[in-house]
Amino acid sequence: MRIYSMLRGLFFLALLPAALVAQAGNTGMSFLGNGVGARNIAMGESGVAGAHAGTALYFNPSIIAAERRPSIVIAHTQSIEDINAQFLGVVLPSAGWSFGMQFGIQSVPGIPIRDVPGPAEGDFTSRDIVFGVSAATQLGNAIDLGATAKLLYEKIYVDDATGYAVDLGVRVRPIDAGAFKDLSLGASLSNLGSMSDMRTEATTLPKLLRFGAAWGQSFGVAGSAITVAADGVKVLDGDVLHLQAGVEVCYEEMAFLRAGYQSNYDTKGFTAGLGVAYSVLRFDYALTPGLQSFGSTHAFSVSILF
Repeated sequence: MRIYSMLRGLFFLALLPAALVAQAGNTGMSFLGNGVGARNIAMGESGVAGAHAGTALYFNPSIIAAERRPSIVIAHTQSIEDINAQFLGVVLPSAGWSFGMQFGIQSVPGIPIRDVPGPAEGDFTSRDIVFGVSAATQLGNAIDLGATAKLLYEKIYVDDATGYAVDLGVRVRPIDAGAFKDLSLGASLSNLGSMSDMRTEATTLPKLLRFGAAWGQSFGVAGSAITVAADGVKVLDGDVLHLQAGVEVCYEEMAFLRAGYQSNYDTKGFTAGLGVAYSVLRFDYALTPGLQSFGSTHAFSVSILF
């Protein structure tokens, strides 16, 4: 029965990339393609198979099907020129189905206002906002399926637009015993939707295909464990495939060290971070040094596991 369920899940994994290959165009609302959660960012923004708690809602909604404890994640990311993003993720597991809610906002402050060349007459802040609800379920013990419906809003100066999007995800655990029993394979399609016109033209959303794997193993030495994860990420109307990978070393589920790498980006590559946990709380930090004199990005997260 487990083998049958696993084959169905792998078949669904194979179909995901083809679902929207025909959709193309220039993309906007780029913050929808930026990773969330300091743990995932420190591990090279890999998370399609191994993200935890509320941040899984961003990478792959199917992951919450296996969550056993309600959780809240609050995350903040600070980039150059005071560009900042906030994310809230809530997961509520229940018998048969698990549910989630996410809210994200990115702000770009200090954009100058000019009608003619010369000194700026003032400045404004642009904002992109997403609100989503998710549902996920398990098929047997080997497959998780999930989906998210999202409402989108963007505002630039006096112009604004609204839209909707859907995320689809699947995760498969193909091995039920041995050293690789904690291996997970995942895939997701994100931001499948559209925006209304802003003045004369609508924003085309960054439709993303993610696929990857995650695996963890205990050392048996003082309660230590290691987790490795790797994702492939592609914007469906682009030609570049990004490989994103990371590793986490854990001591007694209290202290965490992480490092990662992201390929084929002009402004980022290596990542690093750390975390500490106490009781139901966990605090995580991530650093993404900028390449080519591009400023560094700092990410912070607080997670509560009830």
